[in-house]
Amino acid sequence: MFEIVENKGQIYINLTRNDSCEISTVPYIDSDENKIFDKENNDKPIILGDDDYILFCVSNSSGRIYLKKKLTNKDYNSDGILTMKLYPEDTIDLQPFSYLFSFSYMPHNGEDCYTDASGIFNLLPAVGTIRDLNDEIVSNESGGVYDN
Repeated sequence: MFEIVENKGQIYINLTRNDSCEISTVPYIDSDENKIFDKENNDKPIILGDDDYILFCVSNSSGRIYLKKKLTNKDYNSDGILTMKLYPEDTIDLQPFSYLFSFSYMPHNGEDCYTDASGIFNLLPAVGTIRDLNDEIVSNESGGVYDN
């Protein structure tokens, strides 16, 4: 399962552990809130240059980072939308939990940092994972099954 929902102004990303998904983002920093904006495009969404990137992080409340993805101008899809892909191996070693996430705009190789979006990243439990594909199932004498 994968969904992005907003509830009472809070953004939630819900993803089942070991699933894959694509998350699209449009980096926009509002100049009215005394933040930066793309001067050449007069307050339109920021288009990443060669030295700019968006950093996606999943962490706990103490700041320990468990997942990090760097999006560059090579991560635009065919519609010109910045798209991040999460693969099963990105979450396989994470425990189901409610983490924090953020998308941060890092202009000029991270000399500055501006948080574009943040919220709750809910990693939901999975019945099985890609690692289970290699497990052998063996029947016991009582007719039940167990992992070998």
